[in-house]
Amino acid sequence: MKLDFSEYDWQETYMIDEIPQNDVWNNFATEKKLALEEQYKQNNMPKVCSKHYMALNPNINNEFEKYLTPYKDKIHHCNFLKLTPGYNLWWHYDSYSTFVHYNNITEEQAENIHRTIVMLTPWTPGQVLQVSDNTITKWNVGDTHQWNAYTWHGVGNFSFTDFVVIQITWIDK
Repeated sequence: MKLDFSEYDWQETYMIDEIPQNDVWNNFATEKKLALEEQYKQNNMPKVCSKHYMALNPNINNEFEKYLTPYKDKIHHCNFLKLTPGYNLWWHYDSYSTFVHYNNITEEQAENIHRTIVMLTPWTPGQVLQVSDNTITKWNVGDTHQWNAYTWHGVGNFSFTDFVVIQITWIDK
């Protein structure tokens, strides 16, 4: 079954200048994100190479609802991420600025944030996910991968097809 992503409002995003200048939240998570951006700039990483698309606060229809069921008793948020052919999400850790901001998460609580991704497109040669020192390929639609706060990871798409996932950010209540 091929999933349909056409109804989503995909926002073009980059790993540099990702935080809107008119909407900077003064919190520890934003500071971490800005520090990573500075590291990319110091290493002359071309912003355009990190282009990806986010569907923020998506309307979850029936075909995706099943992926959120395990998180119904947790504080959680989800969005969709699409990485088109030829682009990368550089080596990074998630600071969860939006999640922290909207859920009033303290810096101490942030250590307990988790990220789960659900693969929504089948693996094709040229797509690779790395989480810490684990390289992941050959996934199927519906496979999940999870990591804890501040775990380094990245994804490359040098295939001919889109890489699409649901990102679920969550913390126990």
